[in-house]
Parts: sequence; structure tokens; C-alpha cells
Amino acid sequence: MIVNRLTADVVSQIRASFIIESLSQAVEEVVLNSIDAGATSIEIIVDTNVHFFEVRDNGKGMDFASLEIVGERHTTSKLHTIDELEEGITTHGFRGEALASIATVSILEVVSRTNESFATHSKIINCGKVIKLGPANQSRTYPGTTIIVRDMFFKIPV
Repeated sequence: MIVNRLTADVVSQIRASFIIESLSQAVEEVVLNSIDAGATSIEIIVDTNVHFFEVRDNGKGMDFASLEIVGERHTTSKLHTIDELEEGITTHGFRGEALASIATVSILEVVSRTNESFATHSKIINCGKVIKLGPANQSRTYPGTTIIVRDMFFKIPV
């Protein structure tokens, strides 16, 4: 799965703005991403006491170039041109906002491997700031992506 940055023309057409308001909404968005990535198996772990969840799938996975920009606003694998928008959207999401929104209110870790590579890479974003990008500490034995969200909303005042 290749993640690209949307052009300014496409961004202006979709008027993308997305706010994550709950842990369950964040889990739903990540699961929908897994489905859009072609996953046939999705594992979900949630601990509401510590505002944590993990979604592990066997979808297409992301290459390193995609991982570099994932979690930034207006980056998506699902939409690239205005023509695609006019033809109709066939995925659950397309704006490139869900992971970016989650990344601004949590510690987000993305671990991914594609079918074309044995290398597993990871990216960790702490409240919008990338703190790690490179080889993963643990290799995935099969292609796909794992999204781990910790301490959701921990920096948001009540």
C-alpha cells in the first residue's frame, strides 16, 4: 500500500478536517483502515483504563517511504486526484486525517511490513512529533500493519 500526500487541489475539494473524540472512534477508524488495506484478519486489544489500543492486521502493509509520511495531515493511500473523488469513493475513508488526528492526541506507533520485503519498520509519533522512524524493534512474521495507541488524550486538559 502506497501512502501519498494529497495535492492542494484535492485537499480544497474535500475540505478535510477530522477530530477524534473518543477511544472507540479511534479504534473504528484504524479498523476501517485495515479493511481498506485488504486485511482478512484483524486483532484488536483495548484497555480503556489506560487509554490504550492495538490493531494488528494482515493487510498490504506500508513500505518505508509511505511510513515516513503516515500520520501527517492529508496523507492517504485511498485518493490521489480530483477525478477519483468525482468517480466516487469505494473505501471507508479517504481524507488522510484519522491517523493524523490520533497522532496529535496520543503516542502513536505504526509498525509495518509489505509482502515485497522481509524488513519491518516503525514510526512513533508523540503528540504530533516524530520521535522514532526506522527499523522496528521486533520483526513481523507476515505482511501487514500494527497500530498501537498509548495514552490517548493525556495532554488534553479536561
